[in-house]
Amino acid sequence: MRGQVPWTRIGAEFLAILAGVTVALVADDWRARQADRETEAAALEEILRDLEEDSVELASMRRRMRWQNDAALWAQANFGRDVPADSAISQLRRLMMYSLYQPIRSGYVGLRDTGGLRLVLDRDLRSQLVVYYEKGQPYMQQLERQYWPLRETFLRTAESGMITVGDTMTTELFPDGVRLQLLRPWSELSSNAEFQTRLMTFGLSASNWGVRIDEMLGQNSDLRGALEGYLR
Repeated sequence: MRGQVPWTRIGAEFLAILAGVTVALVADDWRARQADRETEAAALEEILRDLEEDSVELASMRRRMRWQNDAALWAQANFGRDVPADSAISQLRRLMMYSLYQPIRSGYVGLRDTGGLRLVLDRDLRSQLVVYYEKGQPYMQQLERQYWPLRETFLRTAESGMITVGDTMTTELFPDGVRLQLLRPWSELSSNAEFQTRLMTFGLSASNWGVRIDEMLGQNSDLRGALEGYLR
């Protein structure tokens, strides 16, 4: 009939356009989700590598804390005793070695600062990441800040006429790179009350930090395991 509106054709065309728009939106959403998953995977792979490096850093610090704790215990057991100078020096060397803890965190910081933490869909994994990087690593640095002045105080006491510290080379094979010379017999040096107090306080600090490093290494291992399982 002339003048009649072709509602059927218009309706069909509208539905076709609507379907096309819907398909396009669904496709865009799928591509966005795929891009997010790729970004998430790349970021978590980087964090996994960082965690492996951080575990090496922590393990190195743990060895040094164990050396220092053992040296302090040896000193305590031999305060005031006649022992060979070489034996005393071999233990005192262990108290001289130190290097700053350098937390490895670039992957996490990059993800956090770009708002990418939301891309980690697993809430438990996201929580583990936050705890490790926002609490664990800062706690290690806090313990380091407490440990450092105790070490410096002991070294000042040791170096004030008691021990001459020669040239030093800090190597992973410490204590071979440090040369010391006792200016007094160990029995006399170790009978000094100030020396004893400051050495044992320093040794206790090293022991305390060492225990916390063990805990941190456990968290590191657990987080790496969770990441590996998630990425698979």
